[in-house]
Amino acid sequence: LVCCSCGIAECDSIEALIVYTDNSVIWKDFNRIRCSDDYGLYFEFKKTQYQEFVDELRNTPDKNEVVLT
Repeated sequence: LVCCSCGIAECDSIEALIVYTDNSVIWKDFNRIRCSDDYGLYFEFKKTQYQEFVDELRNTPDKNEVVLT
């Protein structure tokens, strides 16, 4: 979910188990890759709102993208 800005894959990243149900998307079991701390976090999103947000992100141009006209 979150990575260190150094550019090395899995460097001090945060991962979580993502569960899809009929009506929601759940993020749980958060931990750091370098150590297995359980942060006790739990987030539940309405599936429709979650998908709308992901779609919006997909349609947002990358800030480094060059558009030629």
